[in-house]
Amino acid sequence: MSGILILLVAVPLMTAFLLSVTALPQKVPHTTLMKLRNVLSVSGMGVLCVILAVCAPAALSGHVLTYTVGGWSPFLGVSVLVCFLALFYSIPHMGYMRRMGKYDAFYFLMVAGIVGVFLTRDIFNMYVFFEILSISVFVLITAGEKKESYKASLKYLILASLSSALFLFAVGIIYASCGSLNMDYAAEGMKSMVEENPELMYVVFTLLLVSLGVKTSIVPLHFWLPDAHSIAPTPISAILSGIILKVSIYAMVRLFLLCGWQFYSEISPIIAYTGAATVAVGTLLALVQKDIKRMLAYSSISQIGIIVTGIGIGTDLALQGALFHVVNHALMKSGLFLCAGIIAGQSRTREISKLQMGAPGVAVSFVVLSLGIIGVPPLNGFVSKFIICYGAVQAQYSGLAFIILAASVLSCGYYFRVIQAFFKKKKRRKKTPMYRVSRFMSFPVYILAVLCVILGLFPLIGLQIADLALKMVGG
Repeated sequence: MSGILILLVAVPLMTAFLLSVTALPQKVPHTTLMKLRNVLSVSGMGVLCVILAVCAPAALSGHVLTYTVGGWSPFLGVSVLVCFLALFYSIPHMGYMRRMGKYDAFYFLMVAGIVGVFLTRDIFNMYVFFEILSISVFVLITAGEKKESYKASLKYLILASLSSALFLFAVGIIYASCGSLNMDYAAEGMKSMVEENPELMYVVFTLLLVSLGVKTSIVPLHFWLPDAHSIAPTPISAILSGIILKVSIYAMVRLFLLCGWQFYSEISPIIAYTGAATVAVGTLLALVQKDIKRMLAYSSISQIGIIVTGIGIGTDLALQGALFHVVNHALMKSGLFLCAGIIAGQSRTREISKLQMGAPGVAVSFVVLSLGIIGVPPLNGFVSKFIICYGAVQAQYSGLAFIILAASVLSCGYYFRVIQAFFKKKKRRKKTPMYRVSRFMSFPVYILAVLCVILGLFPLIGLQIADLALKMVGG
């Protein structure tokens, strides 16, 4: 069974190649090419889901599946699910770019990068997969082909390049000191480095924190995110916020824990207070936004701060809550961005005060997902936030728990502002054709909303995923 793990990387790469071939100039009707790309796209994601379903029983039972590229991450299933739903949403949404063929090919390259980071147990391979991911995201942000999207993608590319350079510098130091970049062998060398040369270990920690901090968008390295997430096409915004930010968090936890718990306990306060600052800044900036996608982008910064705070607290309970919130936020924020795309399309604007309800099912889903992000019981966001706060109090970080609770209360302000706009009576200036909501677009939203309710009512499912992830990264 372990041998099929390589297909998790090979399938999206091969699918991306086949989709790129369909973009070559050829005398084939556009409708035929569109159907072919739809079949290739759905088939590629479908094969990934089948492979994960085959591997899932062994992985969920605690067995580690190994191959030359690595092991099986519990977060991988959530990531592929969100990518699959975003692909369904994009079928009617990305007509122009799908005709060009670029969207599909780079979409699957992005999936390959995500899967590769989760699978690999080699630090240099992690760097390579991050590069694939960054280049793909850079192209996908420009899918709307607007002037603003090119500016946002250029800002992302510059910062991603800086992040990659710092990461590669850290990789070089680790290899020179440990003689190996395999995480199992490098862990022993890094623990020895902590004892023999702690100053060098702090240099490595700083390089990794800044590098992954840019990718994760922690304060003060967050300024690329609002433009990229708000300008990108809605399916890409959903994956950027719901999945790609979490890939960097996963890498952060995995690499920092290689140093051993003794060193981790020394650096954890830096991580915790950086997370708290991210929570505060993201929440306050979200309050003043008038554009719904920019509001969701700043909300993502706040939620990332909550996760990073839990990681920084460092206790088993806080780490469990943080990793559970990774799963929850992936589902909730992806669903919110997809809802925002539909609602903004129906309202013909992204300005919050002018939004209209349109499809009632989508509006209800937005309400459910918003309450989950806020942390209202019995939804999933409440459980993970409660565990993080309880872990903070146990570890004598009561101030951090207060910041998380205060941010949750303030988040009511900007989410209820959107919900209130749905039910306001607005004057229609002129008759415009109704924005048609395809089943391909609404179906993923409903699934994500239902999953949030299920994880809230049965949190042991999510906690089991968090426990497995914690064991895999060395907790």
